[in-house]
Amino acid sequence: MSRAAKRKADEVQKKAEEKLERLKAKNLPHCDWTKLFSISGRDQEEATPILDEYFNQFTDSLACPGCGAQLASESLLDSAIGAATFTWGLAHGEGFCSKCGYPARGHHNIPKIGRLTNLVLAYHPDTLTQFMEE
Repeated sequence: MSRAAKRKADEVQKKAEEKLERLKAKNLPHCDWTKLFSISGRDQEEATPILDEYFNQFTDSLACPGCGAQLASESLLDSAIGAATFTWGLAHGEGFCSKCGYPARGHHNIPKIGRLTNLVLAYHPDTLTQFMEE
């Protein structure tokens, strides 16, 4: 790698680290799964701490933490006209904001609980080690 290319890569990395630190400083709320769905029955006591821990890695908003765009919508029209910015990635269930590249997840395999599909949630900045805008 040339010196110029290394210098450019270092600058990009530094900007990404600074942006992530700014996002972490916002102290965004973590996802409260009880706003999304409820559980009942005899398994509720066992499931609650598992769900609390799992959903803690996501934000409590449908807006992208990176740029503020709406990641998902229940409306097919919003998706068709580009108002919803979530784009599926290469890894199953994973994706990102098409405007800024912020990571999100659309399929959730929750240990000991089961699977939720098509529930788009952005990762909480506290759980990220890196974030680079595209």
